[in-house]
Amino acid sequence: MSGGSNEVLIRIIAGVLAIIGAFWGFLLFAIFNSEGNPNRVAFFVLTAGPGYLVTAGYFLRTVFYLKYELRVALWIASILVHGFWLSIGLLDARPSEAMLWWISAEVASIIALWMEPKK
Repeated sequence: MSGGSNEVLIRIIAGVLAIIGAFWGFLLFAIFNSEGNPNRVAFFVLTAGPGYLVTAGYFLRTVFYLKYELRVALWIASILVHGFWLSIGLLDARPSEAMLWWISAEVASIIALWMEPKK
């Protein structure tokens, strides 16, 4: 594939991850916001905050051509965030829709990182 084809495919990957990540973000926000836990805001920011930042990065990567260092940082952050949640899910040992998302996002992020042009 040429560099231009890679760029289009990477933007598609980022766009799909952005849309699905936003769906999960809204879902988690609704779940955390509906609970009566007085510490829910702090807990939510600490646990879901990195995922929100990565999702914002997906949107930026979809629309803009970022500096190489930012693109690499996005995909590495994505790999770390989804890898963390996937490891928690594997410890739980029950298949779920969330695990499918974490696995898919992990693989897509690795592919996108590998395909990123170095310019």
